[in-house]
Amino acid sequence: MNNREKFIADAKARADRNRALEDLRWVMSEPQGRRVLWDLIERGRVFQKCYAGKNGDTDYLLGRKEIMLELLNDLLTACPNAISLMQADRKPGETHG
Repeated sequence: MNNREKFIADAKARADRNRALEDLRWVMSEPQGRRVLWDLIERGRVFQKCYAGKNGDTDYLLGRKEIMLELLNDLLTACPNAISLMQADRKPGETHG
């Protein structure tokens, strides 16, 4: 890959990343989107231990958690107050997952 091709590929990657972050900002702009994302993060056990005691189950839960940690990282990049916004939309005592 020559310099021009690399420059074009890098520019496309930056544009794709910016579009993905804008999409997350859009989802976060509505309470329904925030609730869906919070539910996914909880199902991914981001804030819980993943040890399941059975062969394979722990690995599965850790993989699921890793994907949700990537989503959470993207959310916090796109919307630094994402967690507080999502928590504010929840009713007291409400749990998911």
